[in-house]
Amino acid sequence: MFITYLGAAVILRVEPFWDPPTFVPVMGMLLGNSMTSVAMATERCLDQFKFHAPVLETRLAYGATRYEASLPLAVEAIRIALIPVITQLSVMGMINIPGMMTGQIMAVL
Repeated sequence: MFITYLGAAVILRVEPFWDPPTFVPVMGMLLGNSMTSVAMATERCLDQFKFHAPVLETRLAYGATRYEASLPLAVEAIRIALIPVITQLSVMGMINIPGMMTGQIMAVL
């Protein structure tokens, strides 16, 4: 929500910042991209914990905190979840125009 406010109020200078023709598409794009990454990270993290349960238990038995024991698995899950976002950003502005952005361009014209 803060990023959408920042984009609408500061960068786009929309007054008021919640003006629906601007706010709704920007919020939709942010939520759509973030929900995919969060779902992938959660699924991957739970799979990692299930598969590597003996490693986690060993780390905990040797005195590691929950954070220290699970950090490598969580980092791997986040890295995997960011791959679609990084791939999407690699073509941003060259050949890829999202559907909502195309609609906004057509609405202005």
